[in-house]
Order: sequence, then structure tokens, then C-alpha cells
Amino acid sequence: MNFIIWNCRGSTRPDFRRNFRELLDFHKPALVVLLETHRENHQSLPHEFQFSSIIAAPGTGCAGGIAIL
Repeated sequence: MNFIIWNCRGSTRPDFRRNFRELLDFHKPALVVLLETHRENHQSLPHEFQFSSIIAAPGTGCAGGIAIL
């Protein structure tokens, strides 16, 4: 069983989606933890990347944010 824990330093950056998709396709993780997402709303992540659910805490401005997929 594979897990990814990634301090992505901003999931709103343009290259995040491409890099995250590559990680998912290569490792096929059962669980992903994204740290420092810099997002207030994480609800689009499970739909974009085919996860069934999400647990998230919002970021504030350009700091914080965590998502467990």
C-alpha cells in the first residue's frame, strides 16, 4: 500500500496539477496528504483526481492548508 505525503507549497500554482497527476499515475497511492496547499476550499480536489473523499483544513492567504485524500 502506497502513501504520498507532499508539502506542495501551493496547490493553486499552475504546475501543481501536472506534477500531482504524474505522482498519482506513477505511484498509485491509497492515501495522499497534501500540506501547505494555500487553499481555503479543497472540495474540487477529489473530483479532479478521482478520490472518493477528502478531509481538509483551510489555509489562510498564502499559508497553511492541509488535505487528506
